[in-house]
Amino acid sequence: MPGTREDVPFYDPDLDNRDQAWVTKRRQGRPSDAILSCPGCLTSVCLDCQQHAEREGHFRAMFVSNCRVDYGRTVEPRAAGGRGRGKRRREQAGEPPPGQAQAPPTELFHPVECELCGAHLGVYEALEEVYHFYQVVASTA
Repeated sequence: MPGTREDVPFYDPDLDNRDQAWVTKRRQGRPSDAILSCPGCLTSVCLDCQQHAEREGHFRAMFVSNCRVDYGRTVEPRAAGGRGRGKRRREQAGEPPPGQAQAPPTELFHPVECELCGAHLGVYEALEEVYHFYQVVASTA
C-alpha cells in the first residue's frame, strides 16, 4: 500500500494554486475562452484568447508564447465562404475567375508555427497584429 501524499516524490499540494495564480497574473484579470496548446507537442501557446463567433475550433489572440511567425512567407486569407467557393459565388462577390489578375490583398497573413516542434498553428494578421489559431488543442480556461 502506497504511503501518504507527503511520501510521494515530486508531489506539491500547492502547485495547482501557484499555477492558477501565475496564469491569472499573465492574463491581468481578463477572462479567456480557452487555453491553447500545440497539437504536435502540447506546449502552451496562448493563455488569453477569444473563440471565433462562427467557426468552432478557431481562436484569435494578441498575446502568445512559444510561437514563431514566418515573416518571409505570406498566405492569402481564405474566402469568407470557406472551402470550395465556386464560380457563381465568385462572380456574385465581384471576384475575377481563376487565372485572371486579382487586386493585391490588403491584408497580410504570415504562417505561425510552434517554436518547439514547428507544427503549423495558424496565421498572424500583420495589419491588425492579431494571431488567428485554427490548428490547436483547446482546453477550458
